[in-house]
Amino acid sequence: MAGRISSYLPEHGEYLAARLHHGNIAEAYALYHLLPVEAIRKSVEHSQTAWTGFDRDGNPLAIFGIRGDLLGGVGYPWLVCREDIADHGLMFVRWFRRVLDIFKEQYDELLSLVYDGNEPMLHMLEWAGFSIGEARPYGVDGKLFRAARLTRGDD
Repeated sequence: MAGRISSYLPEHGEYLAARLHHGNIAEAYALYHLLPVEAIRKSVEHSQTAWTGFDRDGNPLAIFGIRGDLLGGVGYPWLVCREDIADHGLMFVRWFRRVLDIFKEQYDELLSLVYDGNEPMLHMLEWAGFSIGEARPYGVDGKLFRAARLTRGDD
C-alpha cells in the first residue's frame, strides 16, 4: 500500500540503517559518534512513540517519532530517512504533514535540533513552518547545530 505508515518495528530500523540519508548519518555522528543502526535504536528507545513510513513497494522510507512533556507542552520530534527520499517527494510530504498535524495537536511547541550540515532537513522544516535558529556548537565534537521550533498557531 503506497504511502502507508505503521508502528515502528526493529526490522524497519535495520533496513533503513543500511540505506540512511547522508545528512542523517553525519548528524548522528556529530551528536554522539553513533552509527546509523545505533542512532535509530536510541531515538526509538527515547521516544513515547515511533512510526515507519513506507515507499510504494512496502519498504521503509523513513522512521520518525517524538518524545516530550505533555504537561510542559513541548515535543521533540525526530526523523531519519533513506538516501533516496527526494525520489518519493509527494508521498513523503503527504504523510509528513499528517504526522506533523498529530504532533501539533499534542504539543504547544515542537523543538528539534538539526545538524547545520543537514541542509535538506533544515529546508524541509522551514517549509513546514518551523523557525530555524542560529547555528551553535553542540554534540561531542562541538559541531554546529540549529534549533528548529514550531509553536502551535505559528503555521
